[in-house]
Amino acid sequence: MKTIVIAGKTYTLSENTEAFLRAYLTRVRDFVAMHKLDPDLIFDIEQSIAEKLDVLLAKKKSISEKEAIRIVNELGEPGDIFQELLAEKSQTEQFVNDMRVQSVSLWDKTLGKSGKIFLGVAFQLAQKFEIPVGLMRVTILFLFIIPHTIFPALLFYFGAYFFLNEKTGAKKSVSKMIGNLLRETIRFVERVFRRTIQFVIWLIYSIVRGLSAVWRAIGGFLRFIFFAVLGLIFAVILVAGLFVGPLAFVSLTINNQEIFARVPEYTKWFGLAITLATAVLAIWAIAAAFRARAVPRLVAISAFTIFVGGLFGLIGTGYQTAAHYLNAFPETTTQQIIVPQGEILQISGLENLYGDRTHGLFGDFPRFPVHVQLLPLKSGEPRIELVRSILSKEQSDADMLFQKTTPVQIAQNGDQIQLDLTDEMLFSEPVPFTILTYTIVFYLPESAAVRFADERGHFYLDNVHSQNTQSNWGYYCEDELIFFDAAKRKFVCAPTGDNQL
Repeated sequence: MKTIVIAGKTYTLSENTEAFLRAYLTRVRDFVAMHKLDPDLIFDIEQSIAEKLDVLLAKKKSISEKEAIRIVNELGEPGDIFQELLAEKSQTEQFVNDMRVQSVSLWDKTLGKSGKIFLGVAFQLAQKFEIPVGLMRVTILFLFIIPHTIFPALLFYFGAYFFLNEKTGAKKSVSKMIGNLLRETIRFVERVFRRTIQFVIWLIYSIVRGLSAVWRAIGGFLRFIFFAVLGLIFAVILVAGLFVGPLAFVSLTINNQEIFARVPEYTKWFGLAITLATAVLAIWAIAAAFRARAVPRLVAISAFTIFVGGLFGLIGTGYQTAAHYLNAFPETTTQQIIVPQGEILQISGLENLYGDRTHGLFGDFPRFPVHVQLLPLKSGEPRIELVRSILSKEQSDADMLFQKTTPVQIAQNGDQIQLDLTDEMLFSEPVPFTILTYTIVFYLPESAAVRFADERGHFYLDNVHSQNTQSNWGYYCEDELIFFDAAKRKFVCAPTGDNQL
């Protein structure tokens, strides 16, 4: 048994059957290639064979050599299949060849050296007054294009034809007069055109000379400003590098997160190279502002090359570091709550989900806002869903970070709900820097009302609307009552006292 691929499908056939069909397809391909037919015709025939083979296989019949011969006989040999197509192609090729002959003849009769377009007026005028035929044709075409000159141009055109083809003495004199006038007009236009070009060249030359004079007058000052600003920019980059660079060589941990854990080890060497190159470039630029040469040119060029290469290196490591934070992995915990009848539910402690608020030089860094959603409860008990999301490259890495996150305690005392971390840190032990976000979803009955006690900026509500149009911070609903508006079918907030349950 052998396999053969027909129309993208693989068939297992006997050796004789496979050889017979392969030989037939080879004849088809050779015929199409020899006669330069559309290659898609080969696929059409293969598709027809595949359909017939699929019908036989669907009937659970084995595909014998006899069946293959029958299929080929039904389709026919390539010469029979493409007979009509070849006849049409022959007629088309003959038509194209005839058109090519005609087009050559048409070119010779019109745009060629001896061509005559529409009564041959332009050609005859050019021959009579010894003017290039191309220039004469452009001139006449220009007369037809200019607004309000079409009718005079037509009179001139047919008048020229009349005088060129009538040989009476009077008409010859008029023809000569018109010819002289036309010749002088063309020469006048040529002189105006040439002088216009000369004026434009003179104007450009004058502008360039003026700019050169201005540059000689104030160029020294502009040069000083340019290099002074450039030196200042390099100096700022140098100071920033001297301040941030050493941090890359130590294990910097803030809020139990190792800031540079995800950054490739060789990044610090890019930073060191940029810092050294920036120092050289700063000295070079400041010296250049005072027309001094404190740094050899070769050293400055080398420093600039190192500076640019280091920047590209930092960009590459930045992309590599960002690859660790492409995917978001959430983890959800749910807790039932009790909504007091006729009471307003007070919620606080959201700022505690930021973690450490006092430790370290950077204080709150790194911390991210807490999202809060209020959703109307249609079934089930009122509850709180706490969704923690970690941006990480792999699920296993996110699971490891989830195990080390500080648990969140949700405590309720009557109409008071307090959310607190069990520790001041977001993580119980040092972990690589990650992005941990909290989303708190409150499923409340439509009859419930809530108020958040925290300061604005510690969280925000992403699906609660303010009725106080004068409030710039309505989406935080600070010190405002939040209730469900049955008419609008959404939670809204308004100043306390404006709406009563």
